[in-house]
Amino acid sequence: MNALDDKDIEFRLYTAHYYITAGRVNEGKWILDQLAMEVENVPGDVLYSYHLYLTSLCSKEDRIINDVSERLEGIFRRNPDNWRIAWLLQYVSEEHVMSGQRKWIMIGEQLSHGCMSPILYLEGMNLLNEAPSILARLESQELSILEYGAKKEILSLNLIDQIVYLSARVRNFDKRLFRILKACYKIKGSDDVLEAIVSLLIKGGETGKFAFEWYEKGVERELRITRLYEYYMMSIYVKEDGQLPCEINKMALMYFSYQSTLEYDKNAILYRYIHERRQEYPELYDTYVPQIEKYLMAQLDKGRVGKDLGYLYKNLLTKQMVDQRCLRFFIHLRSRLIIRICAAFASFTISAKKRCAIR
Repeated sequence: MNALDDKDIEFRLYTAHYYITAGRVNEGKWILDQLAMEVENVPGDVLYSYHLYLTSLCSKEDRIINDVSERLEGIFRRNPDNWRIAWLLQYVSEEHVMSGQRKWIMIGEQLSHGCMSPILYLEGMNLLNEAPSILARLESQELSILEYGAKKEILSLNLIDQIVYLSARVRNFDKRLFRILKACYKIKGSDDVLEAIVSLLIKGGETGKFAFEWYEKGVERELRITRLYEYYMMSIYVKEDGQLPCEINKMALMYFSYQSTLEYDKNAILYRYIHERRQEYPELYDTYVPQIEKYLMAQLDKGRVGKDLGYLYKNLLTKQMVDQRCLRFFIHLRSRLIIRICAAFASFTISAKKRCAIR
């Protein structure tokens, strides 16, 4: 389509832009000259600013470029929340062209005005990849830009190092930072990124299934992070088939061999695991025996039951360990079991009668 046959001013400006970038500057300049009067009558300042920007591309004279720059800066002062004008200004104004820091501030200002244009996010990522030191904190605006970079997988290695460095200052768990660090690990896959992820999870006290994957990696890499082994065991879980998601790492078994302050249900998993593998780790198992016996007596006192505890009661309780106090517990446990059986039988009988009545 011939741009001159089209009445759409915006389309004709795009055509001029194409000619200029394709090296057909004279053709582009001719279109701009034809539009000079029309753009001044268009409502708003965006198309007029775009026309000024394209005019600067056609000229190498400092006088013209400076004039365009001054006009755009004046327009931007009237429209501080217009990201399109801000974006054009950074490619014309000497101040904005020379200062990456000033560009970064401008992008932050536009984000604070509610702009969510991918162009600004991409521009922000280009700045950060070129000069990672511009990134001085990990707050909402910075995370928004980094999330875009993480999603597009356009994080440079130097920028990843800066993100990891700054993440150490973050005091609480942040889901957005977690996603960004995961992208960093996918790109770089180094222990320092893994340490940043694990540390962030521990700061938030995260013990869900999603966190176990990272604690497991940290234990496998033998990262030296305070309470890593505790969170590794606190987040371990039993799958629907009754199995653990993986073998418990031997370093973790050694770590808890003399004392464990885990919750009783996690200790039950740990102790059952080491008992089932007592032939594989005979010496290690021997160190566990005293604390397991002490643990079992404490659980008997509290009347606790469970699948893993039941296994331990069955395989480790001896006649010497069962005194009158424990006997009362077993009588109570038996009574609870009888009540459950009776309740289940009654429920089954009622259901059977209803089915017969329907027939």
